[in-house]
Amino acid sequence: MAAESFVSGVCVWIFLWVSADSVHFANVGEFGRCAISVVHLPLVLGLLLACLSESGREVWRRCSCFKWSWFRALVKVYLGLIMIPRSAKFNPALRFDNAIERMCEPFGLLGHVIVVLMVSLGLLQLVYCVFAGMLSCCCK
Repeated sequence: MAAESFVSGVCVWIFLWVSADSVHFANVGEFGRCAISVVHLPLVLGLLLACLSESGREVWRRCSCFKWSWFRALVKVYLGLIMIPRSAKFNPALRFDNAIERMCEPFGLLGHVIVVLMVSLGLLQLVYCVFAGMLSCCCK
């Protein structure tokens, strides 16, 4: 599925962005925020591995809850929603540019793009799961 491979590319950017934020929080001594960021890295990595090519996807999905498309959809929505405060810089502690954002000016919009892509793709996948479930019940 093309959308799944697209999501794996977005997950690479999320992984890099969250890792850069974790390094920033560790450098300024905010170890609580650093721990919160680091805790989300395995979830991003799991979604990345579940959305890989067909061979990689099958190996990963056999041994995890990422084999269910509704779970992957919920993870996408969750990751998108939890990144809203960081991308919008609501809190003064979140008003910083990490190493990736400082590298190039357009990367300053990376958070906004990630939020929009993950929430919209997750919601679309949830809608698909609901309709696919309804069709499978009706067609029995």
